Amino acid sequence: MCINGFMNRSLSIILETMKALHNDTSKNKKEFLKDTGLKIEGTVQDIFKKCKLAPDADAAIHPILADILAGAKLIKNGNEKDGHEKIHHALLTYEDFFDHAGWHHSKEE
Repeated sequence: MCINGFMNRSLSIILETMKALHNDTSKNKKEFLKDTGLKIEGTVQDIFKKCKLAPDADAAIHPILADILAGAKLIKNGNEKDGHEKIHHALLTYEDFFDHAGWHHSKEE
C-alpha cells in the first residue's frame, strides 16, 4: 500500500471535491468546473506518481483511476452530469475493491 495511506487520503480528497461540486452555487460555473476537473486530475496524477501497490491492488486501481481521469476531463470541459456520473461509479468500484477505513460513498451521492 502507499506510504502513510496517501492513496486513501487522495481518494478522500476526490470524494470531497465531488461533494463540493454537487453543492456548488458559484456564479461562474464554467470556471468552477474547469478548476474542479484540474484538481481531480492533479490528485490522480499524484496517486500514479507516489503509490506503489502490490500487483493485484495495482491492477485493480488503474481502471478506477482511468475512469476518474475520464470523468475529470468531462467536468473540466463543462460536461458536469456525465463527468460526475463517471467518477461516482469509479468511486463505488473503489469501495468494492479496497478496504478504506472511514470511507463511505453511497449509490445516491
